[in-house]
Amino acid sequence: MANNKNYTEEQVREAIKHSDFTYSSVANYLARHFSYNYKCDNETATRYIKKYHLEAELAGGEMEISALAYGNIRRAIEKGDVKTSKWWLERILREKFANEIIVHNDNKEPLNINFENYSKADIEKNPNIEIGGIDESEGQQGQ
Repeated sequence: MANNKNYTEEQVREAIKHSDFTYSSVANYLARHFSYNYKCDNETATRYIKKYHLEAELAGGEMEISALAYGNIRRAIEKGDVKTSKWWLERILREKFANEIIVHNDNKEPLNINFENYSKADIEKNPNIEIGGIDESEGQQGQ
């Protein structure tokens, strides 16, 4: 059923305030609280957010939530929460603390990786690596 409901600026502001700061969550709030048996889709929510120039409010709310999440993480680390500390280090200092390395090779050319300090046996143990031409004595790719 098409949405013939007109939303006021106050209703859209309230929906943003109670949403998770996405257009779809604003649409869901508008539909549940103000539509009176009409469906509110993402396009309708987007149209009203733009009509009332509330894009910054939507983005600002996301920033506020992010700041709250950061505060929670910080307090947990300050209290000595080892699990949260490890989680933070894995994301912020990925090179030193991450359990995996993510490599993106968008140019479709071969990717050469130097596995210094790893033997052929260490590399072969990892089922996610396919490598040919390893020099057994040095653990590096042969010429």
